Amino acid sequence: MVRRWDLHSGTAKLDLAYKTFLEQKGEIEELWNDDAYRAFQANRVEPLEPRLRAAMAAIRRLSEYLDRMEAVFGDRND
Repeated sequence: MVRRWDLHSGTAKLDLAYKTFLEQKGEIEELWNDDAYRAFQANRVEPLEPRLRAAMAAIRRLSEYLDRMEAVFGDRND
């Protein structure tokens, strides 16, 4: 049976991209740590993680749902 979707690799790429972002952010903090940076951090960066985690959880739930539907309906060509 050919799977018509692959949500797992997308979430893995998203998670890896966020981890890379955090590593690079750490390097930037060494050079840029003033009030403007702290405002950027508070207004732009800090809201990312809970939103990202929520999106990834939703994608996992969707993938589980699609897997169940595939198990129920199989590979129908209707």
